[in-house]
Amino acid sequence: KTQLATLGETSRAELVSACGFAPENIHVVPPGIGGSYFRAGSRTSAPSLVIVARLVAAKQVDIALDVIRSARMIVPTLMVTVVGSGPDREKLERQAPDGVSFAGRLSDEDLVELYRRSWMVLSASNSEGWGMTITEAAACGTPAVALASGGHLDAIVDGVTGLLGSNALELVSAVVAIASDADYRDRLGRAAEERSGALTWDRTAQSLVDLLRRSQQ
Repeated sequence: KTQLATLGETSRAELVSACGFAPENIHVVPPGIGGSYFRAGSRTSAPSLVIVARLVAAKQVDIALDVIRSARMIVPTLMVTVVGSGPDREKLERQAPDGVSFAGRLSDEDLVELYRRSWMVLSASNSEGWGMTITEAAACGTPAVALASGGHLDAIVDGVTGLLGSNALELVSAVVAIASDADYRDRLGRAAEERSGALTWDRTAQSLVDLLRRSQQ
């Protein structure tokens, strides 16, 4: 029987329920994170947030911007950087509230530096297989706020490494909570960095090798 590898338990459940695969033939192999993300950096003095996404409809950056607009009513000094390119950029720039800047595509080095400076990362996407931007930020000690859907459910331990919300209002509350409580923010960031430290590419590769060996027996 053909064995399948997928990134997380959420995608495994979808393959079983939506595609009819036998659960015993699907194996979870989480992704890894490169060592370049684990380095020192200093946070901005004012509250800051980063959104990293392809600027297309499926990533729901428009919803993230609505979340920012509402959050800034409570945390007016919140500054936001949107990283990424795509056909929706001009429309999103017109929609963006005050305090939001669009950086386009960044080099890996500049992106890591931005993760390190930011207080949190936000994703309103509903189509993630895992949520690598969340794990990249986590490796930099930066907690996440994300929509409770798809791979976000695997990438974030809710209340431990970040916060999940089932709708825009809950995302607003989560952004405000992290921005308003330094001790809480630091605790989430430390836990996020610790968890991401276990997600190495060596571990991913070894898990795939082990799966290949078992499938040949």
